[in-house]
Amino acid sequence: MLRVLIILLWLPIMGFTQGKMDSLIAQLKIPANDQLDTIYYLLVRETLNSDPDLALNYAKLSLAHAIRDKNHEIEIRSTYAQGSIFIKKWEWDSALYYLKRARNISYEYKIHHRLPWIYGELGLIYQELFKFDLAIENYIESLKYAERFNIDSQIPIIHNHIGLINLRLENYEEALKFFREAIELKNQIHSKQGIIINKLNISICLNATGKYEEALVILNEILEECKNCSTCEECNENKFQVNLLNEMGLTHQNRGDHKTARHFYLNALWEIDTYSYDLYPATYGYLADVYFHEDNPDSSMYYLNLSNQAANKYDDLRTLILNKFLLSKIYEKKQRFREANEQLREAMNIKDKAFPVSMTENIRKSYIDYERYQSQQIIEAKEKIIQRNNQLTLLLAIVSLLSIVTFVFAFKNAAIRKKLNEKLSDEVYERTRELNNFLYRTSHDLAGPLARIKGLLKLINSPMNAIDPKQYLDRLNMTTEKLAEVIGRLESISKINVTPLLPEKISLQELLEEIVQKTKNGSTIEPEIVITGEKSITTDKNLLGQILQNLLQNSYHHIDRREMDKKIFVDISNHKNLTILVGDTGTGIIDGHEKKIFDLFFSSTDKNDRAGIGLYFANIAAKRLGGKISLKHNRKPTIFEVTIPSSRSKIYRI
Repeated sequence: MLRVLIILLWLPIMGFTQGKMDSLIAQLKIPANDQLDTIYYLLVRETLNSDPDLALNYAKLSLAHAIRDKNHEIEIRSTYAQGSIFIKKWEWDSALYYLKRARNISYEYKIHHRLPWIYGELGLIYQELFKFDLAIENYIESLKYAERFNIDSQIPIIHNHIGLINLRLENYEEALKFFREAIELKNQIHSKQGIIINKLNISICLNATGKYEEALVILNEILEECKNCSTCEECNENKFQVNLLNEMGLTHQNRGDHKTARHFYLNALWEIDTYSYDLYPATYGYLADVYFHEDNPDSSMYYLNLSNQAANKYDDLRTLILNKFLLSKIYEKKQRFREANEQLREAMNIKDKAFPVSMTENIRKSYIDYERYQSQQIIEAKEKIIQRNNQLTLLLAIVSLLSIVTFVFAFKNAAIRKKLNEKLSDEVYERTRELNNFLYRTSHDLAGPLARIKGLLKLINSPMNAIDPKQYLDRLNMTTEKLAEVIGRLESISKINVTPLLPEKISLQELLEEIVQKTKNGSTIEPEIVITGEKSITTDKNLLGQILQNLLQNSYHHIDRREMDKKIFVDISNHKNLTILVGDTGTGIIDGHEKKIFDLFFSSTDKNDRAGIGLYFANIAAKRLGGKISLKHNRKPTIFEVTIPSSRSKIYRI
């Protein structure tokens, strides 16, 4: 170990190279097992920024010694270091290979504390490759592990990256949320690093959503801060100055001040250097747009051609799309409409290929999975608190019991024994009351707001109120009644898992007639009912009735009033299994919503008079009976199919 320390002390003095390092190790005769993997890894860190190629050689040596000595921690770090070096060299395939390898080693040996950075780097690569769904997926994994290991510095960085992806996808409100959260998280850990860049990103989002004045206020604040900045190293690394000037120009352009905008864009061109050549496409494009609005088509076409050349060189798809939109406007202004339409089609084709619908769907799924993960973490934390409280209660009960026994044996007095028993009963009652209060508060969190709305309705309807808002109160009152119905139905859903099944022999015809009377609600449409096979079935009547009722309610609600021949039909086949087809000539299910209609609170229409839980309720009731429900046809007619075993002894839990 002493020799290792000597090497580390001598390295800065010697201006080490690979040859000097090998010579030094040979000269000092360091044994093979004397932590050479750690030494080489330290050399990687020392040379990473100054000489990436030399750092890569050290990383390979560190990895080789770590594998030989089975030092899995250094094996992960040196593998990760190689991935990071290839990122600096823009060699994405090699970077992906080593980072995935580092991730797999971490899982193999259950060394997880490096995963926040590994997943963060993977997200960065996919972001550069325009695979934004994969980038979001890896960033979210980075967040999970950063939260798990309390790595506070990594969390705001990931929020900023996710915000940048949403910005690229033009999800400006979502991006704004992540940028603001990044600033808040940095303030919590008293870190100023990157906040000025977050502010610039916020101004970009505000600009994109039409809040030009608010954006201009933030941009002027940034300019003022930059005047007092003693060092711009962080800004230079992030091409900050060029982006700031471009955004100032864009804000003035949006406000109609094209002359000032042109001034900022030209200044941005002067600021572009070897680290920010990839900003040429956007800056040229902004200038082309300014000259277009100044009715100078020749200058506009000149800068547009420069922008396209640079965009193709740096693979800037977003600028290429915007340029084609601008070129379409130029052609349209020259009344060359066929060429204008052709440019629009090309722009949309590029956009569809670069940002397919599947990418957006994958990003949405990643967000949902992360929200579920966070909810599960909250639930587990609450369960731990409850478990600790229960343990404390048990401990208190044991202490109380020992106290009682001590007093009984000490005094052997009936009166004292009676008082002690009364005290113990009071303690048990108090703890039981606290538990009941907890359950009561939890079950009434949703009911509380509803009660307040009803109280407000009574107050507004009182004779003392001079305003007569009767026309609105009826609708509001109807809404509260439907909310009450939703709460009741949600309570019913919660009982499905805990209420035992009550199988009984049911007449399908009688059950259907009963359900139809409940669901018609004044409608003149009579369902066409066909029953084949056995006329009865042994199952839980309540759950089967709820399935039929919710499906028929869905049909009546979505019936197409414009249809001349309105139909609702129920086709039941009861042979080996019970198969139910419920269909209607209603408005149908919108394409793309087929997989969502059974989700809680999802509605396939824009109507607000439904809670969106009917099909969800029918789905879990069918599962509870050991069956399933599916959408067979989405419109004209819309058909749902339910399959339920004729008898089921096993109790299903959702």
